[in-house]
Amino acid sequence: MLHPERLLGNLNRALRELRGAAGVLHHKNLDQTLMPVIRRLLLAEVLSDMHLIAVAGSQGAGKTTLVCSMYDLPRGEGSWLQPNQGRGERLPVLLMEDATLQAPQGYKRVLRPVRDGSPDFDVFDDEVSPEQFQQACQGNDPHTLLPVLKLPRRHFPDEKQGLLLLPGYEQQDAQNRAWQELMRQGLVGAAGYVLVTDRTRAANHQQQVMLHDALANEHRSDPVIVVTKTEAIVDDPQAQAVLVQSVGSTFGLDDVTARQRVFCIAADHPEHAQQALPQLIATLNGMGLVGDEQRNAQLARLETVLGEDLSNALADLELPIVQFLMEYGDSTDGQHIVASYLKRFDTSRDSLRRKYRRNIEAQMQGLAGTARTALAHQLGEKHEGFFNKAKSILDTHSQTQTALEATVKGAWANTDAVTQAFTKAVAPLAASALNLDSLDRSAPVEVVKEGANEGGTAGANTTSINPETAALLARLGYPVADSPEDHGTKVTQEDIDNLVAIFRYSKASDDDKQPEQVRTQSRITANIERSIELLPALGLEYMRVASLVPEMVAIRNGAPIPDADLASSMNTVHENFRKASNAASNIMRGLAVVMAADFLVDGKIDSIPAIASILTGSGGATMGAGAAAPAALALANTVSMAIGVTILVTMVLNEVRRHDRAVSSYAHEALGRIVDRHVVHFNDAFDEVMNHLRERLSGRLRSRFHLDQRLMEQDRLAKALADVKLYQRDLTEAIGRSGQTIGLFAARP
Repeated sequence: MLHPERLLGNLNRALRELRGAAGVLHHKNLDQTLMPVIRRLLLAEVLSDMHLIAVAGSQGAGKTTLVCSMYDLPRGEGSWLQPNQGRGERLPVLLMEDATLQAPQGYKRVLRPVRDGSPDFDVFDDEVSPEQFQQACQGNDPHTLLPVLKLPRRHFPDEKQGLLLLPGYEQQDAQNRAWQELMRQGLVGAAGYVLVTDRTRAANHQQQVMLHDALANEHRSDPVIVVTKTEAIVDDPQAQAVLVQSVGSTFGLDDVTARQRVFCIAADHPEHAQQALPQLIATLNGMGLVGDEQRNAQLARLETVLGEDLSNALADLELPIVQFLMEYGDSTDGQHIVASYLKRFDTSRDSLRRKYRRNIEAQMQGLAGTARTALAHQLGEKHEGFFNKAKSILDTHSQTQTALEATVKGAWANTDAVTQAFTKAVAPLAASALNLDSLDRSAPVEVVKEGANEGGTAGANTTSINPETAALLARLGYPVADSPEDHGTKVTQEDIDNLVAIFRYSKASDDDKQPEQVRTQSRITANIERSIELLPALGLEYMRVASLVPEMVAIRNGAPIPDADLASSMNTVHENFRKASNAASNIMRGLAVVMAADFLVDGKIDSIPAIASILTGSGGATMGAGAAAPAALALANTVSMAIGVTILVTMVLNEVRRHDRAVSSYAHEALGRIVDRHVVHFNDAFDEVMNHLRERLSGRLRSRFHLDQRLMEQDRLAKALADVKLYQRDLTEAIGRSGQTIGLFAARP
C-alpha cells in the first residue's frame, strides 16, 4: 500500500470504542493512559488527510505573530491567537479556510460521549470563545485533541489546505515530552514547513546551528524561512540582503535559493508586511510532494507511535481489563457458552479476513498494473510538452489539470472492471468456505421449459425451472440442478434451522406463550458451533451476491429498495429458488439468514413472511400489505459502496490536486492513491458486514441465555480491545509492506 495512513481511520474509531467500553473499569488513570496516544493518532490522520504547512520555530520567535499577519487577526487580550515571549501553545493548532465564513471562529476538537451519560464516545468540533480557545491551545483541557481555528477563504484554493501552528521547539525532557512529540510529529508529517526566527536568533549562530541540526534529525530540508522583528531595517534593502544571505548560509542554501526561500517580515510595519506576504504565500502554495527520505521519516514516526506509545497504553490497561472479564455473575454456564459461540465466529471471521485482504490487494494491484501501462502511454501521447508548462496545477480551473484528471480517469479501470476484480477476489474464498467446486461456472445450461419433455430423462445439467432463474443461477455460479459432480455445500438444512433458532428466538417472558411448532423451531442442535462458524462465509457470499445482483439483497442503484418492491422481490426470490438444486437452495436460505439478521432488531423473522418462507422452505407465502417491512437495510450503504466505486476516483483527484505541480508526479500519485482508496474501501466493507453480523449474533445469544448487562459490557470491552490490536497490526503490516526503510529512521526519544 502506497499510503498506509489510509488505515488510521479504522484504528482511531476502534480506540474511541475502547475508550467508551473501558468506562466500566472505573480506572482512575483511563484518560491519562489513552488520551495522549489518541491525540497523536488523530493528528497523524489529520496530517494524512490534509495538505498542511507547518509553522515551526523556537519559543517566542514570532510564529503566532506571522500567522496573525497573514490573516489580519487582532493580537492581544480577547484575540484567537495571542503572541507571547515565553512558552505559548502546547498543542498544535490547525488553521483551515472556509469559504462560508465571514469571520474567524475557534473550535475544540474533543473526544466526549455522544450524549450525556452515553457509553459511546466520538470526536466533535465544539465551538468555543477566544478565552476557551486559548485554554485549549495551552493544553489545559485534557479532553481536547486539537484546537481548530477556521478562517474565511483567503490564501489557499483547496478546502483541505491549511497551516499547522506548532508549539515552540525545545530540547526534550520528561516534563515537555508529550507536546514536544506532537510538535515533532507535526513537523515530520506536514507537506511543507515554514521555519520562523527573528533577527536576534538569526545573529546567534550557535542557536541557528542547533535548529538546523534539529530539522536534519527530522529529515526536513530546503525550508522556507521567515525572519521576524525586522522593523529596524525595513528601509534598508542592503541590510535585508545581508540578513537573508547569512540565514540562508546557516541552513545550507546558496545565494539564489536563499533569495527565493528566506523572507524578512516586519509584522509591526503593516505596509512592509503586506508587500512581503504575497510572495511567501505563493511559495507555500508551490510546495509539493515530499521526498523519499522524509516519507521514510513520516512512516517511521507513525510506526513508533504504534509500536511504543499505543502498545504501552494497551499494556497498562491489560490487567484491569482481564480482571473485569474474569468477573462472572450467577449465570456462569450461559456466559461461557455464549463466549464460546462468539469465539467460534471470531476465529472463522479472522481466518476469512486474512485471505480476503490478500485477495483484494492482489486484484487491485492487478488493475493498477494495467492502469500504469495505460497512463504512461497516455501521458506520452497527450501531454507531451506539458511537463515544463504545468505552472498552475493547484488552480482548479486549469486546463492542464482538467486534461490530466481525464487522463488518470481514462487509465483507471471502469466500474465494471472494479466490480469484476472484487468478485474474483471473493468468489474462491466463498466457494472454499461453502464447499462448492466453483462460484464461476461458465458451462452452458440446458433449460427445459416447464411442462415440456414429460417422461424424458433430464441431463446432469438440465433444469425444469424457468430460463430467467436458470440464467440468474448461472450468473451467481450456483449449480442449477443436483448432479453427481456436485458435492453439496457445507450449509445444510440443520445449519439453517440452528441459525433461524438463534435469530428468531423470543424473549424469555414470551416463551411459554409460543405454539409448540415455534418452540420446536427455536431449538438448536449439537452442531450449533459449526453453524455459527458458517456465518462469516455467508456474510462474504452476501457481499459477492450484492456486487453481482444488487436486487437480490434489496438494493437498487446503490440504495435500498422501497418496501413494496422489496416484498415483490423477496417473493420472486423465494419462488425461483424453490426448484433449484439443494446447494443453491441452502445457500439462498443462508443468505436469507444474513438478510434477516440485517432486517431485524427484535429477532422476529415471522414479521417478514417472504424471508420466513425461504428459511423454512414453505411455499405460498406472500408479503401482505400490512406486513412489517423495513424502510432500509442497515447494510445497504456498506454493500452499495462495493458497487458504486466511481466516486472514489473523484475523491482522490480532489485530494491530490493540492499536492504536486509536476504532470507525471501528479498523475502517478493520483493513480497510487486511487488504488489505496479501493483497497481500504473493500476492506472496510468486509469489516462492516462482519461487525454487523456479530453484533446481531451477540444480542440474540444474550437474550437466549437470559444474560444480563454485565455480559454485554464484558463482550463489548473484549471486542474493543481485540479490534484496536487488529487495526494496530493491519497498519504496522501495511507500513512494512510499503517498502519504506523504517528501521533506519526510528524516532528519537
